[in-house]
Amino acid sequence: MTAFSLTASLALPLVLALALLFPATRRPGLALAPLAPLPALWAASALPADATLELPWLLLGTRLGLDETGRIFLWFTALTWLAAGLYAWRYLARDACRTGFWAFFLATQVGNLGVCLTLDLASFYAFYALMTFAAYGLVVHTRSAEAWRAGRIYLSMAVLGEVTLIAGLMM
Repeated sequence: MTAFSLTASLALPLVLALALLFPATRRPGLALAPLAPLPALWAASALPADATLELPWLLLGTRLGLDETGRIFLWFTALTWLAAGLYAWRYLARDACRTGFWAFFLATQVGNLGVCLTLDLASFYAFYALMTFAAYGLVVHTRSAEAWRAGRIYLSMAVLGEVTLIAGLMM
């Protein structure tokens, strides 16, 4: 049950993001997108404190799991994504660019939830990078001149943050 819960926490938003790419699965993907953080919320509430999942074939050997600090972060993070998703679902109901928004929303969510669940350095950095760069799509969502300018500023700050993070990890 632990392996399934930890996997579903990241797999559901990822599968829904991929579903948005194909016209045949776009409609159910859009309908379920706001509910994507539910497995993570359940995992944070129900899994034991020492729950871990080893994936030696992924990256340099990915370890996912929960400790007490990670559980608190995952619970609040999943709850925040759920609230934001429910709000965005209603707010963007008639937005012509909502499919792109949801794809970036879900990709950012995978990165953010992954940061809370990872127990190794390489996976932490990979999830952090996914979260950081997928969020760019949320910044420029409206495609206005102000959004593009904000996107450029965001990317500058994101790259600076990535450099700082990698320098800190190397120390």
